[in-house]
Amino acid sequence: MYICANIYDMQARFIVLASIFAVVISSMAQFSVGITGFPQISSNSSDNIRSSSVLRNRITFSGGAGLLLGYDFSDRIGIRTGCIYSSQNQIIRSTYTLYGTPYEHVGKKRFDYLKFPVLVKFSHPIAKKIRFNYFLGPQLSYLLKYDGGMVVYIPDVFFDLPVTPSGNDYYKKLVLDATGGLGFDISISKRSEINTGFKLDYAITDTENKNATYEGFDLQEINGQGDRAARNITGALMIGFTIKILGRENILAPSNKFRGKSYGKKRRF
Repeated sequence: MYICANIYDMQARFIVLASIFAVVISSMAQFSVGITGFPQISSNSSDNIRSSSVLRNRITFSGGAGLLLGYDFSDRIGIRTGCIYSSQNQIIRSTYTLYGTPYEHVGKKRFDYLKFPVLVKFSHPIAKKIRFNYFLGPQLSYLLKYDGGMVVYIPDVFFDLPVTPSGNDYYKKLVLDATGGLGFDISISKRSEINTGFKLDYAITDTENKNATYEGFDLQEINGQGDRAARNITGALMIGFTIKILGRENILAPSNKFRGKSYGKKRRF
């Protein structure tokens, strides 16, 4: 009985302390919602392509947009997440000679991703209405659609594919990225700001599906380089708009309307 009472007492104290902590954090925190859009450069490549004398990658331009959610613990640190649509392109040019005949082909691939970042954001004031920030964290990218040409080759056997063969999933649906960047937040009112910055995404996990095949050849054998990993790399120039919807900026401050006034007669003691 005594032990049970102590356990219940400890639980009650823990709940009270946790509630107080949550109230304090909530009073200091700031929630926000924003939109962003960006042009970007993108590349999907592997070591074998970069070292190949046959294939050449070309960095291409693309873009995207998304919705961002923010939770600031203080003026200095916060969390950013959201959902970002990213359209990424890749052009690969192949030049080679087969049985004495020169060949050249340019294939273009397109990847449409939904990206879900979870970023820690650090912020520092540099002027009255301007804050410098930098951020980093993981990001999960979901492949909505893959389309376009694919240039593949096996020693002495070449395939130039103008379109993606149906039923062949050359790329994985889920990719884990490492994300980082920096930028500036420009305040235009107490509850709104313009955001600018540069965001770099680098795929930690392999983007290629090594179980895919084409005409009996495993993708692990394609390009003659075994199971070398392919990576997505994007660099985006982002611009957005953010509104603070809940938090310390929305707490009503004491009014100054009645300060300096007194009512009734002053008494001397």
